Amino acid sequence: MPDGLPDVRAKDAHRGVRPVVACASALLSVGIVTGICHVGREHLAPPDIAMGYLVAIALVAARFGRVASILASALSVAAFDFFFVRPFYTFAVEDVRHLFTFAVLFVSGLVISGLTERI
Repeated sequence: MPDGLPDVRAKDAHRGVRPVVACASALLSVGIVTGICHVGREHLAPPDIAMGYLVAIALVAARFGRVASILASALSVAAFDFFFVRPFYTFAVEDVRHLFTFAVLFVSGLVISGLTERI
């Protein structure tokens, strides 16, 4: 690089960030999405909420890498189940079809994190 500047690549942006900071950011991102969606839950459908979590996962993946985004994916599934699936405020699942939704949300998060890391 000219002028002695280091060669910084976008995919290496998460390097140098402490793992604790990355994991805390994943937790905070999921918490923010959960709070926003919980306030507006009467106006949001479950797919809208899932999209909010996927955006958070993509942002975490872009900034902090794969490990933090996998954590964000797992936390997103847990938060979605706990706060937005009946019965509320428990991890019990009333309708078994939601298990497929959880799996798709988690796998989508993994795919997004892998693709975002390649950018």
